[in-house]
Amino acid sequence: DESDTLDTLNLNAGTGNVTLTTGGTVLDGDADADVQASTLTAVINGAFGAAATADDAIDTSVTHLNVDTSSANGSQWIDESDTLDTLNLDAGTGNVTLTTGGTVLDGDADADVQATTLTAVINGAFGAAATADDAIDTSVTHLNVDTSMADSSQWIDESDTLDILNLNAGTGNVTLTTGGTVLDGE
Repeated sequence: DESDTLDTLNLNAGTGNVTLTTGGTVLDGDADADVQASTLTAVINGAFGAAATADDAIDTSVTHLNVDTSSANGSQWIDESDTLDTLNLDAGTGNVTLTTGGTVLDGDADADVQATTLTAVINGAFGAAATADDAIDTSVTHLNVDTSMADSSQWIDESDTLDILNLNAGTGNVTLTTGGTVLDGE
C-alpha cells in the first residue's frame, strides 16, 4: 500500500502476482516494463499512467490484468507486451487506453471494461467466439477498437447505448451485441 502518488514504477514478481494500492496517481515515464507478473491487481485513487507520450503509459507484462481507478474516475493508459487471458479495467467515468502485443481474452460474463471511452489497439483478436461469455464485455459510451494490425476479429458485448463507434478489424470480422442504441454522428 502506498498512501500517495507514485512517480516511477518497477515491479517484477516473475510468475507471482502483484497487488498494488495507492492513494494517488501512478506514473512512469520510460518504455521499460513497469509490472511483470502473472496477475496484476491494482486499486488506484487517481490515474494509472498518462497520455503525454507513449512512454507515459504503464508498461505491463502480465497474463491477468485488473485495474480499478473508479474511486477517483481516473483514466488508464496501459501498454501490455503480449496476450491477456483475463481483463478487468474499471475507470468509472474516466477513459481507458489499452495497447497489447497479442490477443485479449476473457471467459466470464462480468464487465471487462468500464469507462466513458475505450480506445484499444490490439495486435490479435479482441475476445473469442466459443461462448457468449468469451466476448469482451464493455460498459462504455465511446468504443474504439483496432485489431487491423493482425487482421483479427472482435467479439464485443456492450451493456448499453454507444454514442461513438469506431471498430477496425482489417480483414477480420466484428460481432457486436449491445443493450441499447448505437449512435454515431460521423
